[in-house]
Amino acid sequence: MLGAKDRKANKITAKVLEDTTKPTVQESINDTCSENAEIFSDEHSSYEGLTNHTSVNHSRKQWAVSTAPGELAHTNGIESFWAVLKRAYHGTDHHLSEKHLNRYVTQFAGKHNLRHYDTIDQMAMVVRGMVGKRLKHKDLIA
Repeated sequence: MLGAKDRKANKITAKVLEDTTKPTVQESINDTCSENAEIFSDEHSSYEGLTNHTSVNHSRKQWAVSTAPGELAHTNGIESFWAVLKRAYHGTDHHLSEKHLNRYVTQFAGKHNLRHYDTIDQMAMVVRGMVGKRLKHKDLIA
């Protein structure tokens, strides 16, 4: 899985990747982020070579790096998203089908992105997102 958080907009984008090789990860990042976006990540080698990239080394207990006066590179925002997803897995779902894993991940990203709206507005946005989409039972279980 790969996730990104736009700190200014406070929006999450997350998806399941086929693998975590450097070409796959970097292609996904380039498709998701603007060219001038600052990329903050952990120390995974797939991120090496990205432009505007700063990493923190969690294995060395490095949680943040100063990038400019008063500015920190860290992964706290996306890490909390992964924690919520893991809590749902352990506490509610107990099993996530590999076939539908991307649906779970995008559902939680959507919940994160709508959480500041009131319930009626959230419902309206979800319904608008459903218009023109159909998931047949046979496709769901096949």
